[in-house]
Order: sequence, then structure tokens, then C-alpha cells
Amino acid sequence: MKALRYFFSEVEKICSSGIRRDIFIYLLVNRASCAPLIQGELGVSQASVYRVLDSLVRLGLIVRIPPRREGRGRPYNIYAVKGYSPDDIVRALKRASWARTPAFPLVASIKQLIMEDYIQVRGLPEISWKEILRTTRAHCKGYYNVDIANMVARELGREGIKIWR
Repeated sequence: MKALRYFFSEVEKICSSGIRRDIFIYLLVNRASCAPLIQGELGVSQASVYRVLDSLVRLGLIVRIPPRREGRGRPYNIYAVKGYSPDDIVRALKRASWARTPAFPLVASIKQLIMEDYIQVRGLPEISWKEILRTTRAHCKGYYNVDIANMVARELGREGIKIWR
């Protein structure tokens, strides 16, 4: 009975704030992430993200993994749910380093455009490589469109879209 009361008090702490609940669910789905990715994908302010992550660490629901310096720039702390695997951490580190590239907003907008114009209209979770190239060629200014097309294809594959090459 005491364990059940403790469980409900923890659930009440998580659900008392909508932002805390959203961030915790985001971490449950992705298993591991860093604060800037959470901020960008959920549209929450940076201060709120760090405040909520610190409170979830204090509650013992997530773990803060210290950064490892590789290359240039300040590394991010990775936050993971308990029971994470090393693959979850590697995936989060790749996403964090990829999100630092200047082309990230362009790739995200082209991916969204393809999702709306091709995937939702046809109702099929697949697209050809030529369609991706055609879309990136039309919307890429200042970047090599094949590189952007590869990044868009990687993101679409992450969403479960089949890419026909």
C-alpha cells in the first residue's frame, strides 16, 4: 500500500505541469535526448526545459549523462529515461550534432513539405528518390541539393517513410 501511495504521488508530480508531462512523454518515446532538441521539437522555452529536466532528475525518473568532448563546440548533456541502452545515447548524440548544422531548419521544412504534399495526399508511406531530389532542387538555395536530399531522406526514413531509390 505504501508503494502504491508513493507511485501516485510521483505521477501527481509529473502531471501537475503540462510542460513537465510533455517533456517526460517525449523522453519516454525517444529514450534519450538533449535539451536543445527537446526545446526545438516541443516549442518550449530553454529555461523551462532545463528547469523541468532538473526536476525530473531530482525525482529520479531520468538520468543526466555527462557530455564527452569531441570536436568543436560545447557538448550537450544527454538526458535519458532509466533503462536506456547505449544505442539510445548514440542516437541522441547523432541527432544533437546533426541539429547543430546550419542546414537543419531547411531540411526540417522540406521534410514537412514532402509529408504534406506527397505522403498525406497519396496516403502511402513511400516516396521515390527522384521526387525528393525534385523537391530539394526547387527549395534549396545556397546548398548542394543532393546533400540536402540525403538528409531529408534520412529524416523521412526516421518517420517510417519508405524511400524508393
